[in-house]
Amino acid sequence: MKNQYIETLVEILLKHIPNAAKKSMLFAFYNGVVTTYSYFHYESMKVFEHGSEGLPSNEIMDNIQRARHTGESNWTAFVLTVKRNGLYEVDYYDDLNPTLECGSALLLLAYSHYHIEPASDFSKSQLKSAIEAESFKKTLNYACMRNDIETVKEKLVNIKLSALNKKGPDRKTPLHIACLNENIEIVTLLVEAGADLKIKYHGETPFALACRKGNVEIIKYLISQGENANEIMVGKVTPLHLISSSGNQEIVHYILERITNINAVTNRKRSALHYAVEDNNLEAAKVLIDNGIDMELLEEYKRSALSLACDRNKPEMAALLLENGANIHSTGQGKVTPLHSACERGFIEVVRVLLQHQPNLHAKATLYSMPKSQNLKETPIETAKRLGYDEIIDLLSSNL
Repeated sequence: MKNQYIETLVEILLKHIPNAAKKSMLFAFYNGVVTTYSYFHYESMKVFEHGSEGLPSNEIMDNIQRARHTGESNWTAFVLTVKRNGLYEVDYYDDLNPTLECGSALLLLAYSHYHIEPASDFSKSQLKSAIEAESFKKTLNYACMRNDIETVKEKLVNIKLSALNKKGPDRKTPLHIACLNENIEIVTLLVEAGADLKIKYHGETPFALACRKGNVEIIKYLISQGENANEIMVGKVTPLHLISSSGNQEIVHYILERITNINAVTNRKRSALHYAVEDNNLEAAKVLIDNGIDMELLEEYKRSALSLACDRNKPEMAALLLENGANIHSTGQGKVTPLHSACERGFIEVVRVLLQHQPNLHAKATLYSMPKSQNLKETPIETAKRLGYDEIIDLLSSNL
């Protein structure tokens, strides 16, 4: 089945193929975060790297990303070869070394599969380092990255603890990787083999990473292995905070049954409800509210959960909080109300939600966007007028 975005890339290459070239090759990289490419053409049996001058780079990268999102292959890179007559071939690759920077990964791909050697000394140095880094593919860490259960099992036979707990170039142990990949089978294999549960990656244990992902099976399993539901993590974050960001109702209920303080706050004064609001996790927010969390706790900028929802353009969350008794008149720094926040940001759907709950349209506040040299205060409608949000002005005027 043809991919329309690959077809678009073919058209782009045909428009830019040099007159003397018989074919061109696009080496494309996209790992879900970073996108890059390199472009070569063949003339008189020689290969030349084609600079990006004159190429529609943004269009090329957009189509590379769309090709992956709509395609069947879970690739990290592909090579598109286009002949002058319009015929083309695509080769997909999903085994690039994940520890390599994207440019180095493409250099290695071009060299190892297509015998294309880099021209500059810098690129040659990059290629050399990339070749040396290929040994990473023989490690347990790499097998975990690939979710390759059979290889993981093979490598765990008579494994030394030093290898079992070894950090890769990305500073993660195999157990960190398995938790981030949400692979319960590999997590279980590693723990049963004696993996250290306390080694940290950027200050976070495997359990913390599992909580961040909200994976029910892994969280329950790690707690059964002795992890603490009340653990105080980096920044005074608790498992409940992390689970409230990404977890479903089941895991939030599960962790609530095992904690001692539903209202625990981080060093930024954020409650679990603030975390649920930030990531628009309505399921978690509902469970927290039903279990009596204090909805009026203020974080470091004096924002309640409702104020944060309004500041982040989350109308459904704002409605849930208001329906359950959140204070629509709560004020933050400068006496800013939730309605002020929504008006300052131009979030009309949030304004509509707030207007259903009788906010104070005459409350005055000093907002961040106001001139700092003047000690001014303004009402929500004055905020909307200053910033030119005509629809909000009309909406508020009709409610005055």
